[in-house]
Amino acid sequence: MPQLSLPKLLVIAAVVVAGGAAIGVTAVSALDANSACDYPVAPGGASALVSAIVNPEAMSEVAFPTPLITTGQEMSVVFPGEGEQAQQGDAIDFDVSVFVGSDGQFLTGSSYDPANPVRRVIDNTGDDFFASVLECQRPGAQVVMTSPIVEVFGS
Repeated sequence: MPQLSLPKLLVIAAVVVAGGAAIGVTAVSALDANSACDYPVAPGGASALVSAIVNPEAMSEVAFPTPLITTGQEMSVVFPGEGEQAQQGDAIDFDVSVFVGSDGQFLTGSSYDPANPVRRVIDNTGDDFFASVLECQRPGAQVVMTSPIVEVFGS
């Protein structure tokens, strides 16, 4: 079977829905009134080019110019969600649709079944892309992530 080889700078556009009708952040600790949560990934030119109509019950409708290229991770918030923000060590349930930046094709995604979300424990020190970039998200948040393929799937 041939292996998929993709240039390092092509972007994965991952549309992430954190929460939804029956899914959300679990084990979220209360934030200290004086503390603030800084998103681990800033918005950028590539993530701003992705338009998304997010449906928490089905795959999102996504459009962006191709090729979509970036040199690092970027995140644009489509909808900020409500409630407490996910912090280091919290578990977060989410759904995701992943698209290839070179041609806009759908690559992979979750089932969008409320009974079977993707779950990650927030860990900004590990190698798991979603476990780190979802820090500070609130239940129901909808975000667009863009990143070089190797930062999502490894080399």
